[in-house]
Amino acid sequence: MLYQLIYIDAFRERYPDPIKNIGRMCSPEFPEATQDRIDYISYKGKAIQLNEVNMLDEHSVKWPSDHAAVMTQFILK
Repeated sequence: MLYQLIYIDAFRERYPDPIKNIGRMCSPEFPEATQDRIDYISYKGKAIQLNEVNMLDEHSVKWPSDHAAVMTQFILK
């Protein structure tokens, strides 16, 4: 529905090739599990510009969740 309303998927805008960067956001603690994108950040409008997209899926001790963290930085015009 968001695509029909002309919202932009921030992760795919930055990483358009799903073969090169699937964006494994599901179960980083269990790499043998099915890896897929389950969290999305969408945006719309001329007053907002995508600046940066990062995904955190590692921790030096133990990853605390069954989801990776998605961080997106925008520039407001």
